[in-house]
Amino acid sequence: MKSEIEVFRIVCMLGIVWFHAGLEPGRQIAHGGLIFFIVTSVFFAVTAGRRHSLPERAKRLLVPWGVWSVFYGMVSWCRWGHCFPEGYHLVSMLLATPSIHLWFLPFLFLVLVGIDLVRELFFRREVVVLIGTLSFLSVLTAPFWEKIRLVDPFTQYLYSVPAVLIGIFLAAGSRTRHAVFMPMMAGLVLSLLILAGRYRSEVGILYLVGILPAVFLLYDNVLPVSGRWLFTISSSVFGVYLVHPFCQMFLRYLGLTSYALPLINFFLSLVSVLLMKRVLPARIAGYIV
Repeated sequence: MKSEIEVFRIVCMLGIVWFHAGLEPGRQIAHGGLIFFIVTSVFFAVTAGRRHSLPERAKRLLVPWGVWSVFYGMVSWCRWGHCFPEGYHLVSMLLATPSIHLWFLPFLFLVLVGIDLVRELFFRREVVVLIGTLSFLSVLTAPFWEKIRLVDPFTQYLYSVPAVLIGIFLAAGSRTRHAVFMPMMAGLVLSLLILAGRYRSEVGILYLVGILPAVFLLYDNVLPVSGRWLFTISSSVFGVYLVHPFCQMFLRYLGLTSYALPLINFFLSLVSVLLMKRVLPARIAGYIV
């Protein structure tokens, strides 16, 4: 366990909860938490000691996606009389689900399954250069594509593609120790700084926030933080991601709309996940949170 990554998992999940609360101060920065999760998930998939099977990936990502899609569909039906947002076509219904935040699960499933199939290719030196170049270009061209709006969830997919490329480059480049790795990473971060500082690019800001903590993937035990409590909380952030929109509905129903909303929502979601893990049989809890 990399203690630094576990800490940033917690912080970045709080950022996602803040982003979904719709509070403008720091909203773009908070959105960077999702980029961090994509980069780290891809990194660990590429560097895994074994290839995960399709059923394993489906159990971890598609089963919770299906369970929570049904749950949020029922909530939507009770509140508004329909399961899906108006105007959704079949593909959006399937991939975006009744609650848009669930788009992340099938997307990550497709990405990780694809990585499992061709993982060995990423460690070829010429492929490392190619992926690094594509990562650089995908970020550099952000001003041309970040304003594109597609039907849900394809805008989210578009914004996430550079994170997938960067995660692969971080993993393969650090493992092969290719000579271009560090210069290209430095160029990538510099490009993001220019996009965020000079052009106020949304992509520049959220990717800078998401990538900088991911650099700790390359190092061990930089932060003097450890303990069972850290792993207990960090291992629950996936459940927090799934639960927090419902907790946010409940808190808003109670009239909570201030800056305390995301903080209380995060705490309430975390307690809910820990209780589910405690009360439900481990086999069932594993499918839900």
